[in-house]
Amino acid sequence: MAKTDSDSDQAGDAVETHNGPVRRWLPAGVVLAAVLCLYFGLTLPSLRFNRFFLLSEHHSLLGVVVALLDEREYFLGLVLGAFSVVFPGLKLMVLARLAIGRLTGWNGWGRAVRVAHYFGRWSMLDVVLIALVVFAIKRSGLADAAALPGIWFFAASAVLSIIAARLLEAGKEA
Repeated sequence: MAKTDSDSDQAGDAVETHNGPVRRWLPAGVVLAAVLCLYFGLTLPSLRFNRFFLLSEHHSLLGVVVALLDEREYFLGLVLGAFSVVFPGLKLMVLARLAIGRLTGWNGWGRAVRVAHYFGRWSMLDVVLIALVVFAIKRSGLADAAALPGIWFFAASAVLSIIAARLLEAGKEA
């Protein structure tokens, strides 16, 4: 029996409706994963410093921000807080709004996408800074340093937020 155009249209509709919910829900799932990774990235230890083979210190990104502010290093504390907590958090809030908008039919893309791109430019800055700190400490020979799971979660959050933004942009065009 030969296939007719209506048969192929029905098959295409079945595939499209099957992929439709995935396309709508995937960005929201990626944003949620990015939020969880950001939480763990900020709270879990990100750096370990070993000095004189006896002293070992573990620091989370959030702990470093609080310690800098407590030690009256306001400029460094505020800059690190802005780039590691505020900007990634704002970007994920905008992406979450866009993902929820995708699910509810909201179409306020223009400004929200620009805001997400603006904050997204700074997503990996902390990862680069920590890599440079670890490198500098290891090169000095006075101490040893290592990256811990917190920085990997933070990096995963940045990558997932980039993926979520791309998924949302692709969905906007579709």
